Amino acid sequence: LRNHNAQPWMYEVLVLAMEADGRDRKELERAIMSAADFAQNPADMMHLGVYLVRLGLNDRALQVYREVAKTEPLWSEPYMLGLKLAQQTGDIEGIQWATVGILSKAWQNDQQDVRQRALYAANDTLQKLRKGRDTRQQAKDFQRALDRAVERDVLVRVRWTGGADIDLLV
Repeated sequence: LRNHNAQPWMYEVLVLAMEADGRDRKELERAIMSAADFAQNPADMMHLGVYLVRLGLNDRALQVYREVAKTEPLWSEPYMLGLKLAQQTGDIEGIQWATVGILSKAWQNDQQDVRQRALYAANDTLQKLRKGRDTRQQAKDFQRALDRAVERDVLVRVRWTGGADIDLLV
């Protein structure tokens, strides 16, 4: 690092050494976030988020997942990992962000469990928000966001009978 030949993995080693030395969590977070400057793509940032979770820096990890989702809005991973983390930490705002992100995507048949988990989490969160006097408006806002998330721009249904076949070019 001192010779200006930094690589992202070097920051992980630096953090391990700092952790062994008993350094403060804020120092660890600052050191690992320095690796973000060397991230060459969103996958590197996702790796950084996972590493932050391993260090117990969950708030920062969720921020990293949100940033990745902004740069790669079609990726499902930031939302899935973000939902898991937000549920573990009880972060209502994080759960809202992740569930809306997941439900706004179309999922293939073999990934319907991801959508289902998001639906369960959203419903559970809505129930909690509706029970609180101070959070009823937040529940209404969340419900509107969920309603918008499940809207689709185009729905095409093609039906035919017999031995006919259809060629479709979009």
